[in-house]
Amino acid sequence: MKNSNNASLHLLSKVILLPCVALMLFCCSAKTKKENISRPRAEDKIDIFWNWFADNKEKFEDALDQDLIHQDEKLELILAQLRKIEDGLAVEISAEHNGTREIIISPEGDRSKFDIVQAIVSRAPNIDKWTVTAFRQRAPEGFSLKIGDIEFEPAKMYFDPLIDVDSLDVIVYAENFSKHDENEAAYYGLITLDNVLGEYDCVMKVRHYDFRDTGELPKKHNLKHLTELPKFVDDFHSARKR
Repeated sequence: MKNSNNASLHLLSKVILLPCVALMLFCCSAKTKKENISRPRAEDKIDIFWNWFADNKEKFEDALDQDLIHQDEKLELILAQLRKIEDGLAVEISAEHNGTREIIISPEGDRSKFDIVQAIVSRAPNIDKWTVTAFRQRAPEGFSLKIGDIEFEPAKMYFDPLIDVDSLDVIVYAENFSKHDENEAAYYGLITLDNVLGEYDCVMKVRHYDFRDTGELPKKHNLKHLTELPKFVDDFHSARKR
């Protein structure tokens, strides 16, 4: 009789527990569903961004015709929308060429953000009079960068390549580099290299960079101008594919 009571109690406990387990599963499922609804997918955020840009593109068509303050204000409008997708991205708008402007989405040299930049660009719709590009591209000959009193002109800069088996490091020499804040000058130096090499190659094909003042160079040296760096990098990696 004692064993029969124990068996009945054991069976009753199972009957009571099963609905509880079912309730827990239902709650977990409902919670997961609610989270999925409240958290838009990255693709949805990207589509929302491009719909917004297409609706507001006229605001940015004269951005480069205004002073730097108003240019920054216009770009900040775009960045505020991009931050809803990913923090730490940058955006650039080109001057009009043959009736078309270019918007460039950049990961600011952060390799971990390459995938999201490529996803943003791949989902861009056709926007009249605009092209969309991932990463800063190689700039045309004659490119120079001037921000405040910092100026980098590749034709007047030099590079010293350091080869370590299959890896390439580069020392870049620039005029008056030591006269500026080191971190700020290095940041704009890297942007210069993004434009010389193209941002993707700048990050993926050179392991490390170091910036130095041309005053550290001897009067006679055989270093090449920075404008020759793209060919050097391309040749370096082509030789290692053979």
